[in-house]
Amino acid sequence: MKRSILISFVGTQDPFARRKSEEDPETEGSLVSMVKHLQLEQERQFIAVFLLYSQATETGAKDTRDWLITEYGLDEAVIQLMPISQELSDDPINVTLATLEARKALDKAQDILDREEADWIDFNASSGTPAMKQTWGILQAAGYANDSNVWQVRDPNRMQPGQQRVFTMDLKTLKTEFDFKVVSRLLDQYDYAGADSYLALSKGALNQSLIRQLLQYGRARLSFDFEEADKKAAYLKSELSSFSLRSLKNLTEHDSKALVREIYWKAQIRAKNRDYSDFLVLVFAFIEQRLRIETKESLGIPQYLWNKKWEKSALETAVYRAIDKHDQGQLRQYINEKKKERKWKYESLNRPMLLIIATYFKSPHLEAFEFLDKYASSRNDYVHEMEGVSLLRESTQILQTMKVLVKSVVNLPEQTPFDTLNQLIREKLEHFR
Repeated sequence: MKRSILISFVGTQDPFARRKSEEDPETEGSLVSMVKHLQLEQERQFIAVFLLYSQATETGAKDTRDWLITEYGLDEAVIQLMPISQELSDDPINVTLATLEARKALDKAQDILDREEADWIDFNASSGTPAMKQTWGILQAAGYANDSNVWQVRDPNRMQPGQQRVFTMDLKTLKTEFDFKVVSRLLDQYDYAGADSYLALSKGALNQSLIRQLLQYGRARLSFDFEEADKKAAYLKSELSSFSLRSLKNLTEHDSKALVREIYWKAQIRAKNRDYSDFLVLVFAFIEQRLRIETKESLGIPQYLWNKKWEKSALETAVYRAIDKHDQGQLRQYINEKKKERKWKYESLNRPMLLIIATYFKSPHLEAFEFLDKYASSRNDYVHEMEGVSLLRESTQILQTMKVLVKSVVNLPEQTPFDTLNQLIREKLEHFR
């Protein structure tokens, strides 16, 4: 037996239709027919009944309350008569006012559901003015009452053969379709955090644990929170692609080649969303990370040191030693000459220094590095002066250059882990449409 909260406006035909003459038979109003159906056919146990009435239907509301107590033995305390606002009484065809009054009753019902004293809401959409009848479907379609049925009662004089007198309409499918379109749009923008927050607030059919875990994994990975992404992925191993899992593992192990590939993918997303300022920050990070790989390769740094942190580490020490020893000190002499030309007082293995080393070794990718390095000043304007970039016409060329540099050190599949994730999430969403 389902514990139910019954909510209805009271119409002029409740609890019984008005007879035109004393000889006419007494005909049940829609509310009476609905309650009978719910008790006999649906096995409802009414925990609360909210009857919304106007000045014109106050007597009918009291008669309906008495009928529920007399015929179905409901406790009087269970039934609440709720007068609607004077504004709606004066303007009963106003859908906006009717919806506001309906929300008041629904909020009270939601408090009962939250206390787990009931588990369902039954709306009567056949009593009251046309505007009042519409409100329950509007609220359900908007996602305000997921655990609910909206019931309608047919006029017995107009029923067709085979039709049921009392039937339900489910407008939650409209809410689901709307949610699907919103989440799909957010996925197009790779806005995993936004999609996750939207589903949490929507509380619709798409608010599924698996879907939200996938979104949370995507959010963590896109924000370079690889440890958190790895924790989420641990519960999603049967869902995520083998490449997504393997590439994530590489990132948690600080694989420098996997990192430049990940930066490139994120830069693609930022460019697609026209976030050009953040895009340039990623380009700047990409140049430095890719130059570090070039430096390690050129100096023959042992592989066991490659994935160590760069600064103040055994890797940094090994790079400095290799610089001093290479070509019997000629690389060191070349660097010192360049420092003198540029009036550098201190030495750091930063981007300009790594470019000098790449120049010394006549890197086959030097032209690409220098092309990307031209945009460092634009990045600095954003970081240091907070000057945004509204349009970057060269973004396509920049990405093409980055792509070449990525493919020179690591495999680059056509479909990114974020694209396969979006495809997977959409497939899961389809199951609940």
